[in-house]
Amino acid sequence: MSYNTCKKGRLDKIGSFYPLYLKSRTVRNLHTGKPTTVSSSKRIRFRSL
Repeated sequence: MSYNTCKKGRLDKIGSFYPLYLKSRTVRNLHTGKPTTVSSSKRIRFRSL
């Protein structure tokens, strides 16, 4: 449950990129795990800007 909370806080920052972020996060999470998730979030943030 705590994992979901962390996700909610991060989703707030992304905003409209919620669907894309979720998809990318699921695939990347399966690939390597948490470290890649942070990297992917940064990449999506740059795209949003």
